[in-house]
Amino acid sequence: MGQKVHPTGFRLGVIKKHHASWYAKGKLFKENLIEDLKVRDFLKKKLRFSSVSSVDIERSAQNFIVNINTSRPGIIIGKKGEEIEEIKKAIEKIVTDPLRSILKRLENLT
Repeated sequence: MGQKVHPTGFRLGVIKKHHASWYAKGKLFKENLIEDLKVRDFLKKKLRFSSVSSVDIERSAQNFIVNINTSRPGIIIGKKGEEIEEIKKAIEKIVTDPLRSILKRLENLT
């Protein structure tokens, strides 16, 4: 009988990176984790039809960075950047740190 290993957990740190990149101690860890989950749930509902492959969250001392990996950035940005500004304002209400959002476009590798 072979051992069963989760494929994502097996590859983390080797060929894949974590979807959250930050460190906190004690009560601050709990608060940051709750904020991350709220942001991910919000983005999952808001960007349901936007071809989002992953949402990566990074935190530094005073910054909160959300990397949205998508193949269709025009849908997320909207006309004249209205949609992305609406998303930024909603995320700023959820988190305590200042938001710096980055939208990444995935290229077709074939």
